[in-house]
Amino acid sequence: MSRRMVHWYRALCFGEPIAPWRDSLRDVHQDLQRQGLGSYDEWGTFYVTVPGGMRRISAWRDYVDAQNASYAPTTRPMIVKA
Repeated sequence: MSRRMVHWYRALCFGEPIAPWRDSLRDVHQDLQRQGLGSYDEWGTFYVTVPGGMRRISAWRDYVDAQNASYAPTTRPMIVKA
């Protein structure tokens, strides 16, 4: 079965989540804008205002599973330090 990489994003403030996991970066930008933590410049580049931030996690999923939004993470991702 074919697999593909999927990504999820989350808006943060002072390192703490302020919105649920999203599968669209545009949705995270909107979350940050609603909290006054991000904006677009005149060329369409998005900037995050401190203390805002974003977290991204990625995973390989079977192609069929990757189409199902219910596979979004529900817990904090495991962070591996070298």
